Amino acid sequence: MMSRLSPSVDLYNRVSAGFVGQNSSLNKFCTGEGINRRSAESALKGMWNGPKGQKLRTQLIKASGIANNPISNAAGHTTPAAAAITTPEAFAYWGC
Repeated sequence: MMSRLSPSVDLYNRVSAGFVGQNSSLNKFCTGEGINRRSAESALKGMWNGPKGQKLRTQLIKASGIANNPISNAAGHTTPAAAAITTPEAFAYWGC
């Protein structure tokens, strides 16, 4: 799982989706915490990878909730974090 939390464009997208799944956004979180939005993006994508960037990346991962979501951390997972199965047909489609 750690490799899926390594800095990358994928991590940036997953963290953003984690906030959306909480009816928020990465931008709203950064604004509320006084974090520069570009710094957050750089930390998540690995362009800012020093001690402060690593600390910010950890903070963002925890706040987004993706570290605690075993489904979205599964290899090859492509379902949006906020997806809901509401019909028997959809349930069968997803192989449940």
